[in-house]
Amino acid sequence: QRGSAFDEQHYFEFPEEYEPVFHTEIAPYTSVLVNGMYWDHRYPRLLTVEQMQQLHAQHPTAMLALFDISCDPEGALEFLKKTTNTDAPFFTYNTHLDEALDVIDGEGVLVLAVDALPAELPRESSQYFSQALFPFLEQLATSDSRASLEQQQTQLGAEMFNAMITAQGALTPNFKYIAALRRKNTLHVTEHEHLKSEIVRIDGHLFDSGIINQILDLIEAHGAEYTILNLLSRVNTAEL
Repeated sequence: QRGSAFDEQHYFEFPEEYEPVFHTEIAPYTSVLVNGMYWDHRYPRLLTVEQMQQLHAQHPTAMLALFDISCDPEGALEFLKKTTNTDAPFFTYNTHLDEALDVIDGEGVLVLAVDALPAELPRESSQYFSQALFPFLEQLATSDSRASLEQQQTQLGAEMFNAMITAQGALTPNFKYIAALRRKNTLHVTEHEHLKSEIVRIDGHLFDSGIINQILDLIEAHGAEYTILNLLSRVNTAEL
């Protein structure tokens, strides 16, 4: 929509009516891009291969590096040809050849796209969290779980007590709202008991291939609802 104010809801419902301007308005002035946006096939890409090639032809010093957290191959950034791993985290995208080269000093865009990166914890973070939690360990170790909540509040201190979800088989005061949510969910299920439901198990490269997004889009397109009962994500060590 040209000349009118951006309407987020309209964009969500009719993405085919929009054209991105990132390649002309922002990319020419970007040296390093950190991408963490959600994208699926219904929406326009942030940068297509053709746009990326034109960009480097006109602005050779633009888009020197990409740090992609989303890791959607050929997704929002179409030139992201593959994801990487911690043993070989980088590759270079050559705009002239439209290829991903396993070098870090080649001509093109230096790309970091480790798909397991959000699940990794740097050593510095582990040390920081350990230091932050250490002062509370003695209170936790010496507290009596059989004591009343009032006594436990004194024994544990405000920080640990406020983080305690259950005690003696019941929800603590700070988390009693969970019971109301469960009752509401039970009523919702009862109201829709006549509707057909199925439990489906899906295995494979769900995120890097984009197949999980396509499946959920199909469910919504047919007016159905879904609930993810269990999600197990892990590094495919067989490919490392």
